[in-house]
Amino acid sequence: MKFDNNTMKAILNMIEERIPNGWTVAEMTKVAGGRLRPDFLVEIKTPKGERCRIVVDCKNRLEPKGVADVAEQLRSYARELGKDAVPLLISSFISSNTQSRLKEAEIPYADATGNIWMTAARPGLY
Repeated sequence: MKFDNNTMKAILNMIEERIPNGWTVAEMTKVAGGRLRPDFLVEIKTPKGERCRIVVDCKNRLEPKGVADVAEQLRSYARELGKDAVPLLISSFISSNTQSRLKEAEIPYADATGNIWMTAARPGLY
């Protein structure tokens, strides 16, 4: 699914507002070969140079029953990028029931209404 630039920028800004001062968020424009077909990649970088690559899949709408399939797709994308890659689902809106299922599946998410849940081991995001 393709989001318009304003929606994507708003979600990236929302993520940037929630990370520590001095950390940066940048959309990565190139995806290396392989079967990887996420909607886009984002990199979070700390002042000390630690990096986290985030594999983003955009959905207009996701019902709770679709979480398992989306989770496997995002995990597959992340595995192709390596151990430091983190999956992230973004949507225009994610219901509380779908949010719960995404958390149970350990899939970070963000939506255009301000709901966000992200975790990463390195650099530490909680």
